[in-house]
Amino acid sequence: MKMFVLVSLLALASLDARAQSVQHVERRASVERTERLLELLSSREQFAETKAQMLRTVAANPLLGQHVDLLQDFLDRVAPYDSILPSLVHTYRLRLSERQAESLIAFYERPENEGLALLLGRVNLEVGQLLSDRVNARMPEFTQELLARLQRP
Repeated sequence: MKMFVLVSLLALASLDARAQSVQHVERRASVERTERLLELLSSREQFAETKAQMLRTVAANPLLGQHVDLLQDFLDRVAPYDSILPSLVHTYRLRLSERQAESLIAFYERPENEGLALLLGRVNLEVGQLLSDRVNARMPEFTQELLARLQRP
């Protein structure tokens, strides 16, 4: 059984390495096409919604809620969208070939797909909020477990 697991892991590693080497052969998406894709993905709006969700989460925290204005000012100062955009472009270019970027652009430019990226982004935010709410609701339990661990010899 151990041998089977080892062989399976080696096979997966080989496939992953081959996929990565193929990915490096393809031409990376151009900066211009990547910026167009980010525009179609409503990245500026999604960034603002993500930031707003972060602020809502902090506002709901009994200890931090009274300081949400400080976090808002801090985020506005250190992470405005325009300062993050070059990193977004770089990240997308690392992951997407020119062909993949063109396929996504063609998909999101179709009239019937207008607004779909923003909708999917909002769904992802809601899913993230579900996880955040669940974890926050159980945080006292985690805190007790953490304190118990820290008090062990």
